[in-house]
Amino acid sequence: MTPRRYSPHASNNGFTLIELLVAMIVTAIVGIAMVSNSISQQRSSTMVRQVAQLQQQLRGAVYLMEEDIRIAGYMGETGAATVTSPFGVTDVRSYSITDENTTPTMTGAPLGSPSMTLAYDWDPNNAATTGNGILDEPTVSYRLFDDNNDNLIDLTRDTNGQRQLMAEGLQAIGFAYAIDVDGDGQLDRTAGNNNIIWAVDSNNDNTLDTNLDTNDDGVIDINDDANANFVIESADGGAGIINPPATLLQIRMVRIWMVARTRTADPQYTNIEQYVVGAHVVPAQAGGFQDNFRRQIIDHSVQFRYLGL
Repeated sequence: MTPRRYSPHASNNGFTLIELLVAMIVTAIVGIAMVSNSISQQRSSTMVRQVAQLQQQLRGAVYLMEEDIRIAGYMGETGAATVTSPFGVTDVRSYSITDENTTPTMTGAPLGSPSMTLAYDWDPNNAATTGNGILDEPTVSYRLFDDNNDNLIDLTRDTNGQRQLMAEGLQAIGFAYAIDVDGDGQLDRTAGNNNIIWAVDSNNDNTLDTNLDTNDDGVIDINDDANANFVIESADGGAGIINPPATLLQIRMVRIWMVARTRTADPQYTNIEQYVVGAHVVPAQAGGFQDNFRRQIIDHSVQFRYLGL
């Protein structure tokens, strides 16, 4: 019997053109999915990192400010601070936001940016004057400033003209003050709903004439801006008027707001938020910033340790 011969190529049939096309399409789909997922993860990682940086900046700035705030009013061993003490908060007026070549000038709302200046009888570099009861130590001012002329606003700590950078990329800052006008050792509250009065200087005369909680609901929000002019004023209602105005010597606690912005935009994100920052609503236009920058806000209250409570 003659053995059957097999062709060596009989079992090596190749892929058809259709099979190759299907394989190429599947490979392309998987590749596109992997690249898209990688880009999405990278975007998400960048967003998380930027938000974390904003939060870190804001918390760090508040921590450093808190150190100054807690020591304001200190009078050393010569006696405790009283309502006649020259130490504590000395300036709550608004100033223009300048660059490093310009001196800030007093500018009222809505053009000015709130600031806070503190005085205390303590200087770690000069033991001879610390605690002597005389206002001869450097004052400390917190205000917004364009530190590098880069159109990005920064928070600085100004000590007799020497600026120290505290935080970069701030959009806005605000301060409000809890007061004890009658000197009973308790924070003053509204007669209606017993809410803490958070006072500001609305006309730049360095006295506190407006309670930000104009509707007396215990929350400072956009509903307090009854005139829709994006600046909360004493004219917004009876609950907002402090008459007579409180003096800076009657301040017992400060509330700090700060809004920070990322340096780079995220094309996949649109910011439609409005933020209440002290006596200002930021931004002025309804619908928010309408840009691609992420922002974070911090709202923190600090009691003055040496100012009466």
